[in-house]
Amino acid sequence: MKTKFLKIISVLLCICVVIALFFATTRVSDITVEVASSEVVEAEQVDAALQVFLGKNVIALNKTEMINHLKTQCPAVKVTGIVKKFPNQIVVQVRERKILFSVKTPEGYEFIDEEGVYLGRSTENAFLNVTGTVYAELPAATNQAGEIYASENGYNEIRTALYTAFTLGFDGKELATLLQKVTVENGAIKFYTRTGATLLMESYHVKTAEKMQYLLSAFVAGSDKHKITGTFVVYERAEGGVVVDWTE
Repeated sequence: MKTKFLKIISVLLCICVVIALFFATTRVSDITVEVASSEVVEAEQVDAALQVFLGKNVIALNKTEMINHLKTQCPAVKVTGIVKKFPNQIVVQVRERKILFSVKTPEGYEFIDEEGVYLGRSTENAFLNVTGTVYAELPAATNQAGEIYASENGYNEIRTALYTAFTLGFDGKELATLLQKVTVENGAIKFYTRTGATLLMESYHVKTAEKMQYLLSAFVAGSDKHKITGTFVVYERAEGGVVVDWTE
């Protein structure tokens, strides 16, 4: 009986040792950050933010928790992949979020990417010297970096319009070579171009994406868009359909 009891104790001790060794060897000891095509984000920034995950068990490590942590610590970063390499390594793949446009507020310029994510304010981060962006004049709003930006008075429609331009092949910097700023006035969105022309979208809350597609296409289709002046107006006709008028 005593011998059997000792065997059971020995087996249990072996199991405990194995479990202890398993958890000891699967604690995260190395985090590798891979950054794809970046201008302002450095791997060292992301690596520093991820140090809090060192020592955690690689199996139990929650990927969503890591992504949410980076949202607050490195809002300019988008996580594209997290790979667990056993027994104790993590590879985090990220890319830099690209600025699509900026909201001008009394507190500074607030930068938003093509997914609508708020990247931060010019007075607080590395985007202070960014010039290749379209500026939207809107009321000040309270937002958290890394989350979807929200504002009032036409913000969602402005974002929809600029995102439509993005899907047509214009990124933030390319749009900035065409458009200088965006405002909401008297129920219309006004895009001020760098040539002096104005792109006007009436009833901006209706068919915003379709109107932007027609408006931008009409402008860039000019024989020399860098010299075009006057006003392009896009509106929805009573009988249906979207049309663009142009006056010098």
